[in-house]
Amino acid sequence: MRSFAALTWALACCLPLAETKAVFAHFTVGNTKLFGLGDWQNEIQLAQSAGIDAFALNMAQGDTTNDVALPLAFSAAASLGFQLLFSFDYAGSGPWDKSVIISMINEYGAESTYGKRGQKPLVSTFEGPSNAGDWQEIKAATDCFFIPNWSSVGARLAVKLGGGVADGLFSWDAWPKGPANMTTYPDASCNGPRGILQLAGDDSTSTLNLEKKRKDKRLWQLASILILAGALVWVRC
Repeated sequence: MRSFAALTWALACCLPLAETKAVFAHFTVGNTKLFGLGDWQNEIQLAQSAGIDAFALNMAQGDTTNDVALPLAFSAAASLGFQLLFSFDYAGSGPWDKSVIISMINEYGAESTYGKRGQKPLVSTFEGPSNAGDWQEIKAATDCFFIPNWSSVGARLAVKLGGGVADGLFSWDAWPKGPANMTTYPDASCNGPRGILQLAGDDSTSTLNLEKKRKDKRLWQLASILILAGALVWVRC
């Protein structure tokens, strides 16, 4: 399996390069300690050959790899017409300092290679619901469009955290746990609040056609169901 392809997701109207939906791959920056510019370019070219438009860069707080990797990643993306966005990991090494997040978004968010929804830099997290209150200040300082993963608390609570700070949600709760079959519970928890709509069926075998900018159609396996104002769909290969 190619290293970038562990998980992909699609966002409607988020990137200027996409007419309808753009496909993102979750990419763990902590695995790139020994990467040079050519390695980043190779990963991006592999992603592009699979029809992927952007990497969501998962980063643990305090990881010095981030400082080395980000300039290389953005340089490689600019040379190849690719997009990147930040996914701040609160589970790997603990919560992020909000001042560091603000600094990083303001440094990179205006780049043409940074993924946006409209003019707003798109920002995500892996967990971190206990720090939801930080994001009111972060959003005010960066004008970002915020779509966290707070699956550990469930969607009904997640949309209320931090005074309803999330602009949308995504979920990692999309696959069977060990020998247990997938149920409709994760989907059902997403009905109702703040316009979140249910798309998935009763298992992880539903399919979704994504119309790509090149007008070709790729069939993706629908993996999750969290949508706010038609903005977000998680899929996996």
